[in-house]
Amino acid sequence: MPRYKKSATLLLGTATVVGAIFTVLSFFQKEGTDLVVNNSPASINTINQVGDNIINNNMDPTLIADLNALQPRILSAEQRSALITQISKHKGRIGFYSKFMDGESADFVDSLSSAFVDAGWQVFPVNRSSTNDYPGYVNLFVTGERQRIAANFVCNALTNISIDCRAEKMEEATMAGTRELDAIYVVVGRKR
Repeated sequence: MPRYKKSATLLLGTATVVGAIFTVLSFFQKEGTDLVVNNSPASINTINQVGDNIINNNMDPTLIADLNALQPRILSAEQRSALITQISKHKGRIGFYSKFMDGESADFVDSLSSAFVDAGWQVFPVNRSSTNDYPGYVNLFVTGERQRIAANFVCNALTNISIDCRAEKMEEATMAGTRELDAIYVVVGRKR
C-alpha cells in the first residue's frame, strides 16, 4: 500500500474514534443541565448579568468598577432616549469620527450617530480615520462659525447623559477625509 494511503487511512481512523468518543459523551449529558461550582472563591452561581455589565454582589466595589471600566461604551436605552429627546429640539448637520483601527470607538460612534439620525439630524457618513486619542471623552469641532451655538447645544446634551464632552483645538493632520462646511463633528477616541 502506498505511503499516502496509509496516512489517509490512519487519519480517517483517528477521526472516526474521536467522533465516537464525542457521541458517547454527548449521550450521557442531559439536555439543559449546567455544571455549577459551589463554595468556591470563583463561584459563578452568584453572578447576575445585566446587559453587558457583569455584577457580583459579593465582589469588592473597586473590582466591580474595574470590570465595568473594561466594558465597551454604548448608549443605554435610557441614555439614548434622553439624548433623542434633547437633540430633537434643534436640528442640524453633524458628522462623526472614530479612532483609526479601534473597534470599540467605532461601535460607540455608531450608537451615537444612530441617535442623531433618529432625532432627525442630517448625519454624514462616519469617518473612521482619527488618530486622536481623547481618552475617555469625546471632542467637538465645527466647520463654520455659525455652528458654535449648535455645538454647545450638542455638547450639553451629551454631558446631560453622562458623556464627557469637550471642545479642544483639532490638528487638521489628525483626521483624513473631507469635511462638510457648516457642520458639527464629534470625534470619539479610545476608551481609556
